Amino acid sequence: KLFEHLPPNFFVQPLYDIGCQLHRSCDKWGVLKSYMNCMTFVVSIFHAFRHQWPCQIVYHSRKYLGYGLCEGEG
Repeated sequence: KLFEHLPPNFFVQPLYDIGCQLHRSCDKWGVLKSYMNCMTFVVSIFHAFRHQWPCQIVYHSRKYLGYGLCEGEG
């Protein structure tokens, strides 16, 4: 229901310890399917180094505009 209250040109960037798994689950099960093109999933900076190398390359917060120096840890 949250997405129903957002403007049509919104962009959501969830920063989550397991953002990579959240993204995979959304793709696999079709959750938020109509909103996926308006979302970027990111892993918090310290957790990214505990993930596999491909996960770091795709989901590290330093790779995306809008996060600045936010580490996502508090």
